[in-house]
Amino acid sequence: MTAPIIFALLISLAVIINALLNRINFQFQLKKQNFDKQNFTSNVSWIEHASMVKDRMRKNQASNIETLIGVFLLLIFVFLGGLKYLESLSVSITYSWTSSEFLTGYLFLLMFTALFMLSSEFLTIISVLKRGERPRLKKTALLLILMTLGCFLVYGLFHLLTVYFLASQIAVLVVTLGALLVAMNLVLPWYLRFQLKTTSLDQPVIQKRLEELCHNIRFKFPSMMVIDGNLKKSRCAYVTGIWKREITIHQALIDALSPDEIAATVLHEIGHLKRGHLIIKAAVGLGLMLISLQVILKWIIHPQVAISFGLTPEKSYSLFLLLVFFWMAIAPYINVVNLSVSRIIEYDADAYAARNIDPKHCIKGLKKIVGLLGDHPSFAWPLYNRLKASHPSVSERIAAFQKQIKDPKKP
Repeated sequence: MTAPIIFALLISLAVIINALLNRINFQFQLKKQNFDKQNFTSNVSWIEHASMVKDRMRKNQASNIETLIGVFLLLIFVFLGGLKYLESLSVSITYSWTSSEFLTGYLFLLMFTALFMLSSEFLTIISVLKRGERPRLKKTALLLILMTLGCFLVYGLFHLLTVYFLASQIAVLVVTLGALLVAMNLVLPWYLRFQLKTTSLDQPVIQKRLEELCHNIRFKFPSMMVIDGNLKKSRCAYVTGIWKREITIHQALIDALSPDEIAATVLHEIGHLKRGHLIIKAAVGLGLMLISLQVILKWIIHPQVAISFGLTPEKSYSLFLLLVFFWMAIAPYINVVNLSVSRIIEYDADAYAARNIDPKHCIKGLKKIVGLLGDHPSFAWPLYNRLKASHPSVSERIAAFQKQIKDPKKP
């Protein structure tokens, strides 16, 4: 049973490191001299900021505890023979009318994933109710539906390639690449539209300003969508699609920002498209994932590991589940590289916006957005940002814009 313990230790260590980094960052944000020096949000007082940081600290602690409890429960489930029982149950169900290994594996993976997700969501719902908030049950139901379909498609292709045509290494490559492309161009845009309830932009003045902007930079005007609802539970602005490009902005930003500040926000998103950031992020993420999966296949997974988890060796679903398990265990460490690339990309998109519009509009827009969010500190401990954040802090981004104002020729 060594392999399950190693798996649990890798995840637990990542959670502990995460908790430590968050703790140091929160302490950094709770020092008044740092607030006075780095805060760029004039409408947030020190008392409001301190209360906000403490609230985020409590939520982070609760999230870390939930993760550790989930890992502990999974370990107990494995030790008690839960995976072995689910496998035998799926065999008894499917073999009564078919001998298909694929259907057996799909049913097994479906039961395990549903059980894992429901237990995880159950812990989250309890935490949300304790905070006096309303749980998002629609999101849970949607995730279960996507999981059912996604498990069928991804495992189906993996099983087909592994059993009938190709070696497992090539199967991992083809399945990962295919799943990534489908997710970026079909699943993600559809999911965000459904979850965030986006509609087409219906603001003639703003649309005209954005069309002029796109004409000036020789960029085909993309599909513009608008999100409505609570900004704090949504997104400010984002871009999706490699083939069908779409930029989405929140209605709160349209209401609060000036046309030039909206243009600066949209220019940042256009920068992602013009500079090929979506493809770069996908390539880096895919490369890191494939390298890590190959390491797992070569150095970690062998028949004895499958047996220690209570699984039948040399079955495609056993290999698939073990790949998922150990990729989850090492993903937090690999993700540091992904986050570093993401921050570089965000700085590049900011620089692109500043080259095509007065950077002062970018700064004003950022300050207003932070004010609208309310619960988003504008500065962070530098090392925390380098290891944990997908975006530079607002204070770092504003400092970069101010440098560009002083030296416009510098990219």
